[in-house]
Amino acid sequence: MQKNILQCVAFFDKRGMFSYENIFELSIRGGHVMNGKERQNQIYKMLREDGSVKIHDLSEQFDVTRETARRDLYELSQSAAIKIIRGGAVLDMVNHETAYAKRLNTNIFAKEAIAKAATGIVNDGDTIFLDYGTTCLQIAKALSHHKNLSIVTNSLPIVNYLYKFDDINVFVLGGDVRKNEESLYGDVAIAAIRSLSFNIGFFSGSGLTAKSGLTNHHRGEAAISRAAIAQCERVVVGIDHSKLGLVYQNRIADLDEIDTLIVDDLDSKQGEKLKESGIDIQVAN
Repeated sequence: MQKNILQCVAFFDKRGMFSYENIFELSIRGGHVMNGKERQNQIYKMLREDGSVKIHDLSEQFDVTRETARRDLYELSQSAAIKIIRGGAVLDMVNHETAYAKRLNTNIFAKEAIAKAATGIVNDGDTIFLDYGTTCLQIAKALSHHKNLSIVTNSLPIVNYLYKFDDINVFVLGGDVRKNEESLYGDVAIAAIRSLSFNIGFFSGSGLTAKSGLTNHHRGEAAISRAAIAQCERVVVGIDHSKLGLVYQNRIADLDEIDTLIVDDLDSKQGEKLKESGIDIQVAN
């Protein structure tokens, strides 16, 4: 059982009304009094492991008020590499050099919602292709709780995350390394894909429209994605709302090649066009 102790100070506000303010809040967990510093250390550990935290989740986990959770994040941001965002905080990647790392925390809650929805499509024992990209990394994290999965990927961050889970078999494609995206591409990777088959493939991209489908910046990565799509029984695209309506030169898939689209928000003109196309759409929130 956990209890809280509120330390308060009484004062008269600007209207001359008697009031009070919480100075700090102690969490009592299993008989141990967890002060603000200990709680913040735990929160920072969570950020290092998961990349993001939500104020609502912190409030429930530590049994403190949302105001206390918000203050913990603010105090952490003064001394640690974290960035306050609406509803929570993310690990601040501004000083890391790769484009991939800089995108990790962009629209992070949308990506997490998409990943959560993706897990409902997967059955234990499936063979899955996970494309490169930060959305697919979140899907990888969500899938880590499944059993007896075989996962094939061209994403080095996904490999580095999943290899430690005993119930997941990881197959790494060979090929050339694209350093700023930490991905693999090229003829060797495509040859390996063509020898495999997948129950489900999860893909993302740089842009999606009803007319042009799913598109991307990099020719080599788009070729990997197209080769994998050809080997999938079911093709699932997870993409956040910021990429709807954008078109890039390298095509990954036409809309009719996509079995299921998972998106966090369809409240846009492009969203309406996607609805009209008749594609199976899941809105994750």
